Amino acid sequence: MDETLARMPTLREELEEWEWNEIVRVLDQPEDGANAALAAMWSECLVTGDPTQILGFARLWSRIETVALASCGCARLILDRASRRAREDAKAAVETTERWARGEATLEDVWDAKQQASARAFDGDAIAETASDAAGSAGQNQAGFDDEALDAAVRCAIAVITTLGEPGRVKVTDVFRTSFAAPTVTAIHDAHAARWG
Repeated sequence: MDETLARMPTLREELEEWEWNEIVRVLDQPEDGANAALAAMWSECLVTGDPTQILGFARLWSRIETVALASCGCARLILDRASRRAREDAKAAVETTERWARGEATLEDVWDAKQQASARAFDGDAIAETASDAAGSAGQNQAGFDDEALDAAVRCAIAVITTLGEPGRVKVTDVFRTSFAAPTVTAIHDAHAARWG
């Protein structure tokens, strides 16, 4: 096995791989200054309303369960727009994912519910597809993020914005604002350790 794959990368290496050089510079500051700078960056990120940027940043200090709950919060904004045939499956995918994030369901339960919502999406129901993406934000394991989980969370948020227009962007950003605590140096280090633990 390649030696670089066998060891946990340092936080700096991981951040540089993700091209978060600005965060590397911030983390080199004393902790109080770094925490203030991180909070300011988070506030500025929320102002953009760009789900890709917001979720990409939030992954640095948040557990995958938190991202999944945020995705479900976004999907709930449009669940009532699902067709009558798809509504129950879409709702089940969201609710099962929320239960998983709270430790009340297994990842297998999430994937079963996701498949039901995906089947409705194949029938042409875009809301069922959004619910399927919310379930997909749970990732493939509880050890940390994978790129597919983050992509699913972003797709879910973008689908809500597409469905609701600009007011949807405000609502999605509000979900993110209430779902994620502001970043701190400690939280970023803890999340890095959890991803590789």
